[in-house]
Amino acid sequence: MMRRFTAYDQPFYGRADNLVLGPLNLAETADAAGLAGSDAVDAHLITGGLPGMLLRWPSGTPAEDHLHAAGPTPGTPCSRTGGAAGVAGPSNR
Repeated sequence: MMRRFTAYDQPFYGRADNLVLGPLNLAETADAAGLAGSDAVDAHLITGGLPGMLLRWPSGTPAEDHLHAAGPTPGTPCSRTGGAAGVAGPSNR
C-alpha cells in the first residue's frame, strides 16, 4: 500500500521518509517517570526507555510499586514482557 502512495504519479511522492524513534536515555526516562536516583535507573531498566511503556508509568511511582500494580493485569507491557516475574513474590519451591 505504501508503495502505491509513494509512486511517481501520486501527490505523496518524495514526502514519505522512514522515521525511527530510538529509546529514551536515562535522564529522559527519569524525567518522564518523575523519578530520581536508583528509582530512575530501575524504571529505565524495566521499560528499556520505550516511550510507550513510560506512558503507562504513573509519575513518581517507584519501580516495585508499579510492577506490583501492573504485573498481574493481563495485557500490560510488564506482564507481556515478563518484567514482573521477579517481583511477584516468593517462589513455591
